[in-house]
Amino acid sequence: SSDLVQLEQKAIEMADRLAAHAAAAAEYGGVFYYVAVPHQALCYDDAYPAYLQSHADYCIDAADCLFAGLEERTVSFIDMRTRMEELGGLRQFSSTVDNHYNMYGAYETYRAIMEALNADRGLDMDYLEPGEFRIEAVPNHYMGSRTRKIFDLWDSEESLYVLKPYDEVPFRLYYSWSGTDDPALLGAPAGFTVTVRNLKVSAGAGFIVALT
Repeated sequence: SSDLVQLEQKAIEMADRLAAHAAAAAEYGGVFYYVAVPHQALCYDDAYPAYLQSHADYCIDAADCLFAGLEERTVSFIDMRTRMEELGGLRQFSSTVDNHYNMYGAYETYRAIMEALNADRGLDMDYLEPGEFRIEAVPNHYMGSRTRKIFDLWDSEESLYVLKPYDEVPFRLYYSWSGTDDPALLGAPAGFTVTVRNLKVSAGAGFIVALT
Protein backbone atom coordinates (compact mmCIF):
# COMPACT_ATOMS: atom_id res chain seq x y z
CA SER A 1 0.00 0.00 0.00
CA SER A 2 1.00 3.64 -0.31
CA ASP A 3 1.24 3.91 3.49
CA LEU A 4 3.74 1.06 3.63
CA VAL A 5 5.81 2.56 0.82
CA GLN A 6 5.90 5.90 2.66
CA LEU A 7 6.82 4.13 5.89
CA GLU A 8 9.67 2.27 4.21
CA GLN A 9 10.98 5.52 2.71
CA LYS A 10 10.97 7.23 6.10
CA ALA A 11 12.76 4.22 7.58
CA ILE A 12 15.45 4.45 4.89
CA GLU A 13 15.97 8.15 5.62
CA MET A 14 16.21 7.51 9.36
CA ALA A 15 18.59 4.58 8.86
CA ASP A 16 20.84 6.80 6.73
CA ARG A 17 20.93 9.46 9.45
CA LEU A 18 21.70 6.90 12.15
CA ALA A 19 24.44 5.39 9.98
CA ALA A 20 25.99 8.85 9.78
CA HIS A 21 25.90 9.09 13.59
CA ALA A 22 27.57 5.68 13.83
CA ALA A 23 30.30 6.74 11.40
CA ALA A 24 30.92 9.95 13.33
CA ALA A 25 31.21 8.03 16.60
CA ALA A 26 33.67 5.59 15.00
CA GLU A 27 35.88 8.47 13.80
CA TYR A 28 36.36 9.48 17.44
CA GLY A 29 37.02 5.92 18.57
CA GLY A 30 33.51 5.40 19.96
CA VAL A 31 30.62 3.08 19.22
CA PHE A 32 27.00 3.88 18.45
CA TYR A 33 23.92 1.85 19.36
CA TYR A 34 20.35 2.67 18.47
CA VAL A 35 18.17 1.56 21.38
CA ALA A 36 14.48 1.15 20.54
CA VAL A 37 12.20 1.21 23.60
CA PRO A 38 8.43 0.60 23.21
CA HIS A 39 6.28 3.51 24.29
CA GLN A 40 3.02 3.55 26.20
CA ALA A 41 0.66 3.29 23.23
CA LEU A 42 2.28 0.00 22.23
CA CYS A 43 2.36 -1.41 25.75
CA TYR A 44 -1.26 -0.51 26.54
CA ASP A 45 -2.86 -0.83 23.13
CA ASP A 46 -5.92 -2.70 24.41
CA ALA A 47 -6.60 0.01 27.04
CA TYR A 48 -7.47 2.55 24.35
CA PRO A 49 -11.19 2.96 23.62
CA ALA A 50 -12.43 2.27 20.10
CA TYR A 51 -12.51 5.98 19.18
CA LEU A 52 -8.82 6.54 20.03
CA GLN A 53 -6.03 5.25 17.83
CA SER A 54 -2.95 3.85 19.56
CA HIS A 55 -1.19 3.19 16.22
CA ALA A 56 0.39 0.10 17.76
CA ASP A 57 0.48 -1.79 14.44
CA TYR A 58 2.07 1.22 12.76
CA CYS A 59 4.75 1.37 15.48
CA ILE A 60 5.61 -2.30 14.99
CA ASP A 61 5.80 -1.94 11.19
CA ALA A 62 7.91 1.21 11.52
CA ALA A 63 10.36 -0.51 13.87
CA ASP A 64 10.66 -3.56 11.60
CA CYS A 65 11.39 -1.34 8.58
CA LEU A 66 13.96 0.65 10.53
CA PHE A 67 15.69 -2.44 11.91
CA ALA A 68 15.98 -3.87 8.41
CA GLY A 69 17.60 -0.63 7.24
CA LEU A 70 20.02 -0.61 10.17
CA GLU A 71 21.04 -4.21 9.49
CA GLU A 72 21.77 -3.34 5.85
CA ARG A 73 24.00 -0.49 7.04
CA THR A 74 25.62 -2.57 9.81
CA VAL A 75 24.45 -0.14 12.48
CA SER A 76 24.20 -1.75 15.91
CA PHE A 77 20.77 -1.60 17.54
CA ILE A 78 18.93 -3.08 20.51
CA ASP A 79 15.26 -4.05 20.21
CA MET A 80 13.84 -3.67 23.70
CA ARG A 81 10.31 -4.63 22.64
CA THR A 82 11.41 -8.17 21.81
CA ARG A 83 13.52 -8.41 24.95
CA MET A 84 10.71 -7.19 27.22
CA GLU A 85 8.22 -9.57 25.62
CA GLU A 86 10.61 -12.45 26.27
CA LEU A 87 10.91 -11.36 29.91
CA GLY A 88 7.17 -11.58 30.50
CA GLY A 89 5.45 -8.77 28.64
CA LEU A 90 5.69 -5.06 27.95
CA ARG A 91 3.41 -3.75 30.68
CA GLN A 92 5.61 -4.64 33.62
CA PHE A 93 8.33 -2.41 32.16
CA SER A 94 6.22 0.57 31.05
CA SER A 95 4.87 3.52 32.99
CA THR A 96 1.09 3.84 33.03
CA VAL A 97 1.14 7.58 33.69
CA ASP A 98 3.80 8.74 31.26
CA ASN A 99 5.22 7.83 27.86
CA HIS A 100 8.36 5.99 28.90
CA TYR A 101 9.56 2.94 30.78
CA ASN A 102 9.29 2.57 34.55
CA MET A 103 12.30 1.78 36.74
CA TYR A 104 12.13 -1.92 35.85
CA GLY A 105 12.19 -1.03 32.17
CA ALA A 106 15.04 1.43 32.73
CA TYR A 107 17.10 -1.27 34.43
CA GLU A 108 16.47 -3.85 31.72
CA THR A 109 17.45 -1.32 29.05
CA TYR A 110 20.65 -0.47 30.93
CA ARG A 111 21.38 -4.18 31.31
CA ALA A 112 20.79 -4.86 27.60
CA ILE A 113 23.18 -2.05 26.63
CA MET A 114 25.91 -3.29 28.95
CA GLU A 115 25.51 -6.88 27.75
CA ALA A 116 25.69 -5.77 24.11
CA LEU A 117 28.82 -3.68 24.67
CA ASN A 118 30.59 -6.50 26.48
CA ALA A 119 29.60 -9.12 23.89
CA ASP A 120 30.11 -7.09 20.73
CA ARG A 121 33.24 -5.20 21.76
CA GLY A 122 35.02 -7.90 23.75
CA LEU A 123 34.78 -5.87 26.94
CA ASP A 124 34.36 -7.02 30.52
CA MET A 125 32.66 -4.06 32.15
CA ASP A 126 30.96 -4.59 35.49
CA TYR A 127 27.33 -3.61 35.85
CA LEU A 128 24.57 -4.14 38.40
CA GLU A 129 23.20 -7.66 38.24
CA PRO A 130 19.86 -8.84 39.67
CA GLY A 131 20.30 -9.36 43.39
CA GLU A 132 22.77 -6.49 43.72
CA PHE A 133 20.12 -3.80 44.12
CA ARG A 134 16.59 -3.16 45.26
CA ILE A 135 13.81 -1.19 43.59
CA GLU A 136 11.49 0.61 45.98
CA ALA A 137 8.61 3.06 45.76
CA VAL A 138 8.98 6.73 46.65
CA PRO A 139 6.22 7.81 49.10
CA ASN A 140 5.53 11.07 47.25
CA HIS A 141 2.52 11.17 44.94
CA TYR A 142 3.55 10.60 41.33
CA MET A 143 1.29 12.61 39.04
CA GLY A 144 2.67 11.83 35.60
CA SER A 145 0.75 13.43 32.76
CA ARG A 146 -3.01 13.46 32.26
CA THR A 147 -2.80 13.20 28.48
CA ARG A 148 -0.36 10.32 28.77
CA LYS A 149 -2.71 8.54 31.17
CA ILE A 150 -4.96 8.05 28.13
CA PHE A 151 -6.98 11.12 29.18
CA ASP A 152 -7.92 9.61 32.55
CA LEU A 153 -10.17 7.08 30.87
CA TRP A 154 -9.01 4.27 33.14
CA ASP A 155 -7.41 3.89 36.55
CA SER A 156 -3.71 4.25 35.88
CA GLU A 157 -2.18 5.53 39.09
CA GLU A 158 1.28 4.28 39.99
CA SER A 159 4.18 5.01 42.30
CA LEU A 160 7.54 6.41 41.31
CA TYR A 161 10.27 3.82 41.88
CA VAL A 162 13.99 4.27 42.46
CA LEU A 163 16.84 1.78 42.19
CA LYS A 164 19.29 1.50 45.08
CA PRO A 165 22.41 -0.72 44.96
CA TYR A 166 23.08 -2.73 48.11
CA ASP A 167 26.76 -1.80 47.90
CA GLU A 168 27.74 1.83 47.54
CA VAL A 169 28.90 2.68 44.04
CA PRO A 170 32.41 4.22 44.08
CA PHE A 171 32.29 7.80 42.88
CA ARG A 172 34.86 10.53 42.62
CA LEU A 173 34.44 13.99 41.14
CA TYR A 174 37.08 15.36 38.81
CA TYR A 175 37.05 18.82 37.31
CA SER A 176 37.50 18.94 33.56
CA TRP A 177 39.83 21.95 33.96
CA SER A 178 42.18 22.14 36.93
CA GLY A 179 43.05 25.84 36.62
CA THR A 180 46.60 25.02 35.54
CA ASP A 181 48.44 24.01 32.38
CA ASP A 182 50.10 21.15 34.25
CA PRO A 183 48.18 17.95 33.27
CA ALA A 184 49.61 16.12 36.31
CA LEU A 185 47.59 18.25 38.70
CA LEU A 186 43.95 17.40 39.46
CA GLY A 187 41.16 19.34 41.11
CA ALA A 188 41.80 23.02 41.78
CA PRO A 189 45.35 23.34 43.20
CA ALA A 190 46.75 26.59 44.57
CA GLY A 191 50.17 28.14 44.08
CA PHE A 192 50.68 27.20 40.44
CA THR A 193 52.05 29.13 37.47
CA VAL A 194 50.23 29.46 34.14
CA THR A 195 52.53 29.65 31.13
CA VAL A 196 51.76 32.67 28.91
CA ARG A 197 52.82 32.05 25.30
CA ASN A 198 51.92 35.44 23.84
CA LEU A 199 50.01 38.67 24.40
CA LYS A 200 47.39 40.14 22.08
CA VAL A 201 46.34 43.78 22.27
CA SER A 202 42.61 44.44 21.79
CA ALA A 203 42.78 48.20 21.33
CA GLY A 204 39.08 48.66 20.62
CA ALA A 205 38.07 46.86 23.81
CA GLY A 206 40.89 48.45 25.78
CA PHE A 207 42.56 45.36 27.25
CA ILE A 208 45.32 42.83 26.66
CA VAL A 209 44.55 39.13 26.07
CA ALA A 210 46.99 36.57 27.48
CA LEU A 211 47.39 33.49 25.26
CA THR A 212 48.24 30.38 27.31
